[in-house]
Amino acid sequence: MQLKTVPEDFVVAELPLREPSGDGQYLVLELAKRNCTTERAVSELARALDLPRKALGYAGAKDARALTRQRVTIRTDDHARVARLRPSSWSVRVLGRDREPLGLGLLAGNRFEIVARRLTTETARQIASFPNYFDEQRFSTANARIGRFILQGKYREAADLVIQTDPDAAGRMREHLGEHPNDAVTALRLMPKHTLLMYAHAYQSFLFNEVLSRWILHHDPDAQLIAGPVPIRVPTRELPQEAIPIVGFGSELKEPFTDWYAELLAREGLTLRDFVVRPLPFLTLEGTARQALVVIRDLVIGPREPDELHPWSEKQRLTFSLPKGAYATLALKCVYMTGDVSGG
Repeated sequence: MQLKTVPEDFVVAELPLREPSGDGQYLVLELAKRNCTTERAVSELARALDLPRKALGYAGAKDARALTRQRVTIRTDDHARVARLRPSSWSVRVLGRDREPLGLGLLAGNRFEIVARRLTTETARQIASFPNYFDEQRFSTANARIGRFILQGKYREAADLVIQTDPDAAGRMREHLGEHPNDAVTALRLMPKHTLLMYAHAYQSFLFNEVLSRWILHHDPDAQLIAGPVPIRVPTRELPQEAIPIVGFGSELKEPFTDWYAELLAREGLTLRDFVVRPLPFLTLEGTARQALVVIRDLVIGPREPDELHPWSEKQRLTFSLPKGAYATLALKCVYMTGDVSGG
């Protein structure tokens, strides 16, 4: 199965928590973009308006290779200047004003319209929910491995792996380590804080995925394994909803999670104290939780049709809504019961 063959195959519309109040110091825009990351579009918008990047806020990053619509808030009174913007890969529409800015997580969810291509033997099935794993986008090539090195205090190993996998950071980090080979912490500090946090969170997500699989098998020993870059277990029966811990400093765990995490952390050479990163204190990770199952709403599976872009295969259009933090690619893996997905 192939996703995102063209951006029009992956359409995402943000579901807001509420509508603009009608007054306030923040202008609320709808940002529509194609083949562009949210951060790039927002940064270009800030530059076009001669505003600092921090003057703009949004609730969540949307896929780059896609057609997406989402809300952005700007602290500005220059309504006319915003309306005159004519960028190439994104556009904005004024929705009104509000008293509060948007920040990460301030959304209800997302509505998806997706075309799955290169279908052969895969068969779509109706599902009401699916396991709430973190999917491949969370981990990229080496995010979780870098996060593990940082928590283990292996800062030189972390820096070396960043250099191998991040061309943008490699030059300045390599230069610093060439002059100061024993100062990997400062080399890591050359990275944006949000990037280092991404590595640490990816490692937390890696541990969560393992515990979620154990929880599923605990309740359903017959759960089916879907192999792939991120192996997942799909239950064969209805399971109870439960909040699964995402382990961090100060996590208060209950059974069976206490034993499962103790075993995993021992295997990884870590303790809960290691989630306090003293040389990089902004990376100190507190514990939280994530629901074990995602409810998928309004799933509509269209008819199979010839795939005009890939001879001898078929395509299928699916629409559905997911709460924030859930992965559409994971939903499709569970709908089709396959981990053989490209382009996701």
